[in-house]
Amino acid sequence: MSRVDKVVGMAAFYCGFPPEICKIIRDSLEIDWRTFGRKRRYLHGHTGAVYSTAWSFDGTKLATASEDRTVRVWDVTNRFKCISVLEHNQSVNSVSWSPDSRFLATGSNDKRVYLWRTSDFSIIHSMSDHARVVRSVCWSPDGAFLAAGGKEEAIVLWDSKTGTHVRSEHIDLGGSGLDSSSFPVVRVIEASSSSLWSIAWSLSGKELASGSWVDDAVKIWDARTGRHVKSLRGHRSFVCSVAWAHKRDRIAS
Repeated sequence: MSRVDKVVGMAAFYCGFPPEICKIIRDSLEIDWRTFGRKRRYLHGHTGAVYSTAWSFDGTKLATASEDRTVRVWDVTNRFKCISVLEHNQSVNSVSWSPDSRFLATGSNDKRVYLWRTSDFSIIHSMSDHARVVRSVCWSPDGAFLAAGGKEEAIVLWDSKTGTHVRSEHIDLGGSGLDSSSFPVVRVIEASSSSLWSIAWSLSGKELASGSWVDDAVKIWDARTGRHVKSLRGHRSFVCSVAWAHKRDRIAS
């Protein structure tokens, strides 16, 4: 038994800490605080501000989106060598990997969402139905759908296989209820007066969270119906980013 295991065991036995607290203690003890937070490497290549970064789920690549109208893909296994430069017509605000790391989605000020195949970084879909700037793109946990939103005050759900969206009342997103026969069936979620800044799927794929520029709130949406479920208030200014916890129904904003 390691020293960390002994300390965590003593905390549970003598203090009666629940498993959740014991896990936090374990994670804290396993961090090398002497090097935590130090800069490890600079990645040079962008000529403008970097607006979004995303690790591939297999941990081998890093994608960065920039004001310079490009997305750069860096190979972690080869000393962070830049292996591809993907171009938009205007600033790129968001980048997101599919859960299997086979595809990359990007959203831009040019009102487009591009879907790239990561084997050769070719464009397989260009989704141009957005009326205004796209600030956030995010894959559903099963990789079947892509959520995108921004200044147009709506969350658009795209079928990632075809790059199309259709308004429909008969859809089922995420979880065991996903019906592949419904493709391509997605929804446009009207987000009222909220200019969207960030979108995130719940782990189940049945809900979406959005951060707003206007009403200073995190909003929860039913991805299957488009219904507004609740608003989480407490921020005193706009919400730039939202993220669901991977194992619990918690949201950071």
